[in-house]
Amino acid sequence: MAQPPVPGRADPQGRAAWRRRMRHAIGPLILVLILWTLDPRELFRALGAAEVGPLLAAYLVPLPAIALRSLRWRVLLGRRGAPWRSRELLALYAQSIAAGVATPGRVGELAKGALVAGRGVGLAHGLWSALLDRLADLGFLALLASGAAALHAAPGLGRGALVAPVALALVAGGPALAFLSGPGAQQLGARWLARLGRGPAVEVLPDAGTGAGAALGCALLTVASWALTYAANDLYCASLGLGVGYLEIAGISAVASLVAALPISIAGAGTRDAALILLLAPYGATPAQAVALSALMLSNVLFVGALCALAYLWTPPAEPPITAPGRGAARGS
Repeated sequence: MAQPPVPGRADPQGRAAWRRRMRHAIGPLILVLILWTLDPRELFRALGAAEVGPLLAAYLVPLPAIALRSLRWRVLLGRRGAPWRSRELLALYAQSIAAGVATPGRVGELAKGALVAGRGVGLAHGLWSALLDRLADLGFLALLASGAAALHAAPGLGRGALVAPVALALVAGGPALAFLSGPGAQQLGARWLARLGRGPAVEVLPDAGTGAGAALGCALLTVASWALTYAANDLYCASLGLGVGYLEIAGISAVASLVAALPISIAGAGTRDAALILLLAPYGATPAQAVALSALMLSNVLFVGALCALAYLWTPPAEPPITAPGRGAARGS
């Protein structure tokens, strides 16, 4: 039973909660400072000059990426995910995206691991698959962002600085996911969660791993899904009249996505703006244009999150369909 705070003494739990709330406010404070230094007329002029055609197309291009990431998660679930229908996993994945948009660092996306627990998937395996799904994105972003940082520091490197990380993600991403999805790595993860008091020490089934071929498919799905996201950002650049190529905005977007994932803001407000101002300056973009691009990127994130929130209106069945021996999964009515 929790003891009430002693009069005259500071409440350590209260101070820790206050520090967490203040940490999440760092990003919005950065945004306030950026907007304070900008001329509002320049920002509105940049947004008002955006071409409508590319702008509208940019909101539709990334939507298929949700299905690609849902398919990747199904592969990471391995045999334990086989009984689930594609539309059910897609709905759960969409729900996790909506939760991620509303939480600092998008940690809400891990909720999908708990949603499948107890319905044909063990808790440890479900949580580990959700964590791997997130790590696949962060690993790809880290590689591409490193190329963008190298190109920013040494422009003479050319586009090879951006192509090489993508090739490395395909070559090394598959084996890395195959290793991390194995039962040994999952058991370590389950013990770590239990040690932290965040989850029970549950048994991981021996057949819960992902084969090397399937893991390579996950790497391909990761690259393809982000390629669609960067196509949307490229359309935003075209709409705003920014002279940035597709590969360049892909690398810049990777850096912006990484800083947006830091748990010091919600939906990357402020942190994304600062990164874009810094990285777009060598391409002749003004701070107002960079903030306008950041606003469009944020609007896309919120649009996708709101669309994915509609998945909460549909709840998957309590039990996955039963697969009869020698036959495919039973079809729903």
